[in-house]
Amino acid sequence: MSTPLRHILSLIFAVLLVSCGRNDRMRQTLEQAEWMNQHDSLFTSDSIGLSLVRYYDHWWHPANLRLRAYYMLGCAYRDMGDKTIALRHFETAVQKADTLDPDCDYATLSRIFGEMGAIYGEQSQPYEHLHAYQEQSHLALKARDTLLSIGALAHTVGSYSVLGDTATMMNVANKVRRLFLQRGEHELAARVYDTPIYTFALKGDYNQVRRLLDIYERESGLFDKHGNIQPGNELYYYSKGLLYKGTNKTDSAEYYFRRLMASDYSMEASEALLSIYQARENADSIEKYEQIHQQEKAKRAIRSRMSIHAAQLSESKYEQAQSRHLASQKESEARMAWYLFLFVAAALALVLSIVYIIYNKVRHRTRQRDEALQQTRDKLQKAEAQIGNWDMALREEQLQGEEIVQLFVAMAHKEYNGKRPTKREWGKLTSVFKRHMPHVWSQFVTSKLSDQERLVALLTLIDIPSNAIATLLDISPQAVGNAKSGANQKLSGEKSASALLATLKKVSQVADSIQPTQH
Repeated sequence: MSTPLRHILSLIFAVLLVSCGRNDRMRQTLEQAEWMNQHDSLFTSDSIGLSLVRYYDHWWHPANLRLRAYYMLGCAYRDMGDKTIALRHFETAVQKADTLDPDCDYATLSRIFGEMGAIYGEQSQPYEHLHAYQEQSHLALKARDTLLSIGALAHTVGSYSVLGDTATMMNVANKVRRLFLQRGEHELAARVYDTPIYTFALKGDYNQVRRLLDIYERESGLFDKHGNIQPGNELYYYSKGLLYKGTNKTDSAEYYFRRLMASDYSMEASEALLSIYQARENADSIEKYEQIHQQEKAKRAIRSRMSIHAAQLSESKYEQAQSRHLASQKESEARMAWYLFLFVAAALALVLSIVYIIYNKVRHRTRQRDEALQQTRDKLQKAEAQIGNWDMALREEQLQGEEIVQLFVAMAHKEYNGKRPTKREWGKLTSVFKRHMPHVWSQFVTSKLSDQERLVALLTLIDIPSNAIATLLDISPQAVGNAKSGANQKLSGEKSASALLATLKKVSQVADSIQPTQH
């Protein structure tokens, strides 16, 4: 064999050895990550998931390996608390699966749908929650995991309850109970009734509540010898309290509502206790629980708004990940979110402390009590307005960072020797604006701004001066002034061109403040 040929073969052999060695290391990394996930070891970063995706996300790797890699990346973001990005990676993992392949990894695929269902439940998306768990149940059967299939079906009971389909809810719950009993899982069979008990209690169907509670309390295995339910299942106390309240056993109802106060359902508990004391005309207790209920309601509202803002930040980070280094971007966003959380938590703690002190001093003086409550409401409104201002500033910063916006700014400053935007560039600018400022654009449409007024308002909001707007739109400065004046009049009722920018910022802040609160 000639010397050059020996060198070529030696090189090929060396490359194969290196490739095989790396493949073995990556396979070990994947299996280690899966072991950690199965044994509840939380991922603290996305580095392992990203390395798996970078290695396996190629056509020459089997679909099952690509599926598993994206699953691990999604689990990393799930453990890190970024559920929106986790959901996107779980969706990508599902797309990587080849269900026509007889060797398809149905077991992993079913677990992915379970993860998606849990996130949909947290985000109050009942239809998506229902579909995800239905798919998990179907795929778990294909993977011959009957217990997981039944458990996934049990999750759909809550979906039907939220959707108001009580008949289907009970049909599914009874089916799940029957399947669990066939496998000898008596405790799980009883626990499936927790949601129907709550649903019927809310509807006032106390015969159904009594029947299901009898099974739940005898067979679920969730109660100790003193009748205390295991943590995480405190909604039982609320259902029990509603049953007693609805059957005029208010002392018993009061007992269970008080037990509920120490749980995550303290707002519902304080509201229920307030209604009992109002019926009894107990002034001191009414005053006490009205104050507690307002505090708990304010806490939940702020948590909901923070959740919405966190989801918006996550979506923004995912879109930017295609062009920026994901690790540094996530670190920066997470630090900002943490600082925001600490600030809001400190402000809320300060407000609640002030309310508590004032309440203790003036509890017997009705007039001063009302003044203290008003002060608290004003401070909460200011805190909410502050959050809205931060959200608006973040939206504007992200909008200014878009490439098309920077192009328009450059053309406005004549950095392109008088070049004017093309029709395609106008369309792209409008599309980017709609994505970042959807509520402002919606107000443009609702207020019936003309096409020219919309474009003038859009350019004004991204800090393009009037003379540059005239150049970009190829109209006179007078026409720009008229368009600003007309847009401002339609949006605020005041015919003032110079006040348009202030009006636009106010419209955006108002739009943020009226977003629906999710519970």
